This record gives sequence, structure tokens and C-alpha cells, in this order.
Amino acid sequence: MSHNTNTSIKSAPIAESGPWAAAGEHPNAVTNRFYTYECVQEIAAFIQRLVPAKPELAIICGSGLGGLADLIVDKTVIPYSEIPHFPRSTVVGHRSNLVFGTFNGLNVVCMQGRFHPYEGYTTAMCAFPVRVMHMLGARS
Repeated sequence: MSHNTNTSIKSAPIAESGPWAAAGEHPNAVTNRFYTYECVQEIAAFIQRLVPAKPELAIICGSGLGGLADLIVDKTVIPYSEIPHFPRSTVVGHRSNLVFGTFNGLNVVCMQGRFHPYEGYTTAMCAFPVRVMHMLGARS
């Protein structure tokens, strides 16, 4: 087996559009700066002031399943737009709420509306709400 030593490996170019372009940063660098552990803590503290009960279970509703939150009792609904630093869903039909309450005897948090790479979010941003729900206490 022979190797061509005349070939150089070049890194992939940084995306040429988007808010990071002027700074010459990759989107993940921007994401990592804004969606830090401290940011997760700040959001969790904000939510805990509104909903003191810790969720045991997190539910992420996919398309057509947002009505599952209607089965939650004693609920508190927090629109994503009221949560500092929280992403916004742009998909038509997604309600864009975190719903807290009880379901079948368990304290739950339910996401009505998700975030997707096709909306312009990085995968880190798409997973960010899971980190927040885990910080709140959800383990399943």
C-alpha cells in the first residue's frame, strides 16, 4: 500500500452566511457560547420559580402529538417565548409550550413543539431543551 505524501488536507470552509459569518465563527462555536451549562442553570432556575415541583418524566411531543399535553392535570403552561434563551419553534402547528403537571401520578414536563436543523438550528440547539428538562429533575 502506498500513500501519496503530496496531498494536503484542508479543513472545511466556514459557512459564508448567517450571524457567525462576520466573526468568522462556525455555527457550533456560537451555539456553544450561548447554550452553556450556566445558561441551562439560568433557565432551570427561572422555571423552578414558576413550577416548584420537579418533573420525573419528560415528554417530547412530535408532530400531531401536541394534544397529549391535554391529558396532563394540574398543569402550568409556559410559552417558549417567555423562557429566557429558549429556542422558538417555527413549525406551523407546534404550540411552542412547556407544560408541567401530573400524568398518571407522575410529575411531568411536556414539550409542545420541537426544534429541527431544517429550521436553522444546530443539533446542539435541538437537544438543548433536553438538557434543561434534565436539570429540572426529569430522568426518563
